[in-house]
Amino acid sequence: MGVSSDKIRKNKVKFGLTPKIMIGMAILALCVTAAAIFVSIKTYDEAIKRYYNNVAYQVAETASGYFTEEEMRSYADLVTRYNHGEATEEELDAAREDKRYKELFSEIDKLRKSMSANDIYVSVFDMDVLESYSEDTADSWAPMYYIMDSYYKSEEQFKLGESGKIQPDFRFDVIEAAKTGVHTDTMIFSNYQFGFIMTASYPVAYGGETVAFIAVEIPMSTLQSDISSFVTRLIIAACLVTIIVLVIIVAVFMRIVVRPIGVVAEEAEKFVQSDAEISTRLENIRTKDEIQLLSGSILKMEKDIKEYIDNLTKVTAEKERIGAELGVAAQIQADMLPSDFPAFPERKEFDIYASMDPAKEVGGDFYDFFMLDDRRLALVMADVSGKGVPAALFMVIAKTLIKNRALMGGTPKEILDYVNGQLCEGNEAELFVTVWLAILDIETGKGVAANAGHEHPAIRRAGGDYELVKYRHSPAVAVMEDICFSDHEFQLYPGDSLYVYTDGVTEASNAQNELFGTQRLLDALNEARGAAADEVLKNVSRRIDDFVDGAPQFDDITMLCLKYFGGEGVQDGQLTVPAKVDELKNVLNFINTQLERLGCQPKIKKQLNVAAEEIFVNIANYAYPDKDGSVLIQSKVSEDMGSVSITFTDSGVPFDPLSREDPDTKLSAEERQVGGLGIYMVKKTMDDVDYEYKDGHNVLTIKKSYVDR
Repeated sequence: MGVSSDKIRKNKVKFGLTPKIMIGMAILALCVTAAAIFVSIKTYDEAIKRYYNNVAYQVAETASGYFTEEEMRSYADLVTRYNHGEATEEELDAAREDKRYKELFSEIDKLRKSMSANDIYVSVFDMDVLESYSEDTADSWAPMYYIMDSYYKSEEQFKLGESGKIQPDFRFDVIEAAKTGVHTDTMIFSNYQFGFIMTASYPVAYGGETVAFIAVEIPMSTLQSDISSFVTRLIIAACLVTIIVLVIIVAVFMRIVVRPIGVVAEEAEKFVQSDAEISTRLENIRTKDEIQLLSGSILKMEKDIKEYIDNLTKVTAEKERIGAELGVAAQIQADMLPSDFPAFPERKEFDIYASMDPAKEVGGDFYDFFMLDDRRLALVMADVSGKGVPAALFMVIAKTLIKNRALMGGTPKEILDYVNGQLCEGNEAELFVTVWLAILDIETGKGVAANAGHEHPAIRRAGGDYELVKYRHSPAVAVMEDICFSDHEFQLYPGDSLYVYTDGVTEASNAQNELFGTQRLLDALNEARGAAADEVLKNVSRRIDDFVDGAPQFDDITMLCLKYFGGEGVQDGQLTVPAKVDELKNVLNFINTQLERLGCQPKIKKQLNVAAEEIFVNIANYAYPDKDGSVLIQSKVSEDMGSVSITFTDSGVPFDPLSREDPDTKLSAEERQVGGLGIYMVKKTMDDVDYEYKDGHNVLTIKKSYVDR
């Protein structure tokens, strides 16, 4: 809640809902008002133009009443004949000076002035010429003949008989009106040399025949002035109405929308800042719309959050308590496993190291090792089915039963028989445990193991690689009662290593769900095959970490490594074995262990192995012909000289192998005397070979530089 509250305080409202709504309403009102004004202006403009057009036609109709039919026909005939060359100038002058003509002009002019028109004129058209205009001449001015012109500029007035030109805009309306004798409804506007004007052309017809036209020109300045005045009044009125309506709408909107929403926002912020204190103001919102629904939903949400926080607080406290207890349980479990290394610093026969990395706070895997007596070491590697607390409890019981029963004596088979019977009693959870249990005689390297459904162990022989030791397993412990477990014998020689583990090692998976597998495990073991036991396990752990690359761990990872150096006779560079050819492997393992510690070159190591084999086989075959005997093999290193010496001592028949003459290698095998070739090869490959018979013992020593020079 604290983090959310801080974020809300940082994000204070910078531009509230009220100004946003007011600006939005103002913009909306402005748009509506502008649209209304535009429509009103267009409507008014159309109406006022139509009005002036009608007035103009009425004026023209009034003017036509000033003429009698006879007068209009005589004037029209005169100007037409004159423009066709059929009447003289004298006839025109006589008509212009005629009293009646002047009276008519005076009345027309008065009418013009009374209507504030620019011009009222009477004219006739040559219809044949007018109708002959094609589309190519549509923009050309057609001729017309004036009968009378009362243009407001007297000096520019046309006289009787003078000709002018009809504007292109009028031509089709004049043709239509001349044919029908009725004026068109078209409003004709023009902006030529006479200015921006509106023209109404009224046909004067008698008996359906159009004799002449009376045109009224009204300046648009008057119309524009009227429109401008109307627009000004309209804008002022619209703005006043808009402001009043906007204020009313905003006030109502503020009361029924903004204020309730503001209350909801304020109470929501207070709820966050006051560590989930329930609001009471939200209950007072009664707008009977979506806002009331929103406030009710937020109020319910606050109550739910409050209840959730209370429950979360309790759950967190309980989780912390359980976590603390699990931490104690994990510590107890860890304390039950041997964790002080070196585990047996006083023992030189072996080096042992183990580790367990649980997938959860507590795990189901366990390992154990303990001395049963001065020369027998018990080794345990186990994996309980399941995870977490149940598996950990079952693990504690299983580990305790195995160790207590092992200390009572018996083989691994007998121990697991007993443990299986105990674990099957009351096992309603149906848990079981896979177990690898071995008892190793650290003096001889002989071991007996029982494998109850566990992983195959890996053994590395001195100088070799780790390999899995596969044999038939028994079922897991606690699967069912009366299971028959079986023992399996194995032999460790000086320099050998033993590695046991749980399936969490080989089943560790990466993000692509690919398993680590046994081959990667063997590769990791062989990368550090000559290292100490702890370095072997650390290297495997590094390879697993690199492989999974941060993917979650779903199973416990438990490992144990034991390096066997041999019994007491092997310590300090010496080994005592029976003088039997079967012991050759032990002898070579002992020698190779010493050579590995020196980092001996492979070539030198091979030469020493061949020489040692020749010498030991000869002793085993010939030193004790009538009885059993033993051979003492001693290894000594001269670091100053960079050499190693190996001494073979036996109490058998005295025999100096160096006293014999070297065989002639130039002879063929058939020609050479039998024997002597092996010791000859020893003398050739070693730097020095020495023999002496001392205190009833044959003592043969070979020496070789362990650095290839």
